[in-house]
Amino acid sequence: MKEFVELMKDREARNRIIRHVLLWSIIGIGGLLAFWVFVFVMFLR
Repeated sequence: MKEFVELMKDREARNRIIRHVLLWSIIGIGGLLAFWVFVFVMFLR
């Protein structure tokens, strides 16, 4: 936990982590949307 606090003090590392999390959440949401669109299209046929 102490390492985490030290990391939070380091702004550069924190920004890098935030960017990484945002990127992965966008990829995850996009993947889910694509999956549901695919299921929807297959279901309609």
